Amino acid sequence: MGKLCLYCKHFYLTTGEPGYSEMTPGSDFDMSCDRRHWEFAPHDQSQEEFKRTLETGLTCKDFTKAKP
Repeated sequence: MGKLCLYCKHFYLTTGEPGYSEMTPGSDFDMSCDRRHWEFAPHDQSQEEFKRTLETGLTCKDFTKAKP
């Protein structure tokens, strides 16, 4: 299981930001591959699609283990 995308140095995640007021509602989290192999849309994809997305690293030629 060590080649899951979340262990790759090309994994990108930014957490959501709270809104400052009713006029600025904030943003959701964003998750993607810096090599553009995939991008995850939290409101458009199922839990099963989320799992398959993270398993892309199992066969990815660009997988590079991130430093701890």
